[in-house]
Amino acid sequence: MESAILYESRFDELVDEVWTVTAPEELRISRVRQRSGLTEEEIKKRMAAQLSEEEKQEEPEVKAVEAPKKPE
Repeated sequence: MESAILYESRFDELVDEVWTVTAPEELRISRVRQRSGLTEEEIKKRMAAQLSEEEKQEEPEVKAVEAPKKPE
């Protein structure tokens, strides 16, 4: 299952473990802009409404993996 709001929607209760992929904020914003056409301000507003990367990694079943950086 893939969900940007896994904890907020309580879908984490449906799975045995959670894998989260982290990436620097600048890279996450760039990727969202490319696929959605949202402005940086709109993206940051949505990100602010979600759990922070740090909060997600505090969950006991989380396995964190850092995303590879896309070649420029």
